[in-house]
Amino acid sequence: MLVGAYERIFNGKFFVLPRPLFREIAKESCIIAIPARSAEKCIVLFPLSFINSIGGIGDFRFLCGVNFGQNREIIVPKTIKRKISEYFKIKKGEKLVFVGCVNRIEIWKKEDWEKIQKEYPYEKVLERVL
Repeated sequence: MLVGAYERIFNGKFFVLPRPLFREIAKESCIIAIPARSAEKCIVLFPLSFINSIGGIGDFRFLCGVNFGQNREIIVPKTIKRKISEYFKIKKGEKLVFVGCVNRIEIWKKEDWEKIQKEYPYEKVLERVL
């Protein structure tokens, strides 16, 4: 189960997953996606088994298969990396929050995560899900 919120600093090249989340999600193939709704400024990492179990996912700008490097980094094709950079507008040294949401991982810029937390506190949302 993918649960927890972990802060990391963006290294300018890769999104490096926190070890507890990596152990769970790296066991299978994954898809990276960007929500279609502009209010949700995050990137979502779905295990392929979850997508298959619910018959697909909708309301995303694009989906792309990913690989994982030896150091827990998410590896995506260069064209997709450029789209993510344009959408996410993240710079080297900025803080990210990796959020385990039971069946997926959301990657947020820390400032955007803090804004959304005021409206929907993670702990309360997690209580409803579990």
